[in-house]
Amino acid sequence: MSEPQTVCEKCRAPARVHRSIQVNGVTSIRHLCLECADAEWMGSHGGAAGGSGLPDRVELGAVLTGVGALIAAASISAQVLAFGHSAGFGWRQMAGVGVAILLVLVAALFRSLTLVAIGVVLGLMCLVGDDLAFASAAHAVWQRAAGCLLGIVLLLVGGILTRRNR
Repeated sequence: MSEPQTVCEKCRAPARVHRSIQVNGVTSIRHLCLECADAEWMGSHGGAAGGSGLPDRVELGAVLTGVGALIAAASISAQVLAFGHSAGFGWRQMAGVGVAILLVLVAALFRSLTLVAIGVVLGLMCLVGDDLAFASAAHAVWQRAAGCLLGIVLLLVGGILTRRNR
């Protein structure tokens, strides 16, 4: 003998999400299908209710902070990463692009357009790593310093924007 299947409170489809909510000391359980639970969650977290289920905007402050951190880290570790030491697409660039693709896929899974944007920037940085040539030129010190400065400025601006939005 099988148990009766719980149905969604909103659309009467089979319920897959069972959420317990406590209000004024009283606990109740909500039963929702995946689509209704997704729409309800996205609506309460600033995303697009219904539709694609993706948030409707990218957090500019978070993107600037992430990109600033990437640029600063790449500038500081340019010698280790060997930007511009060899012509062609090396294993470091392949690994960086692989990490960027993985970040974009995970970000899409968690529906974070902000992390998708950061992953795309990371991938682009890896693709143009030879063109940056931080580690090979005689004037590489000022290039790395400029990269660090740009990264710090982006970190600060991103932090200010993120704080202001909250």
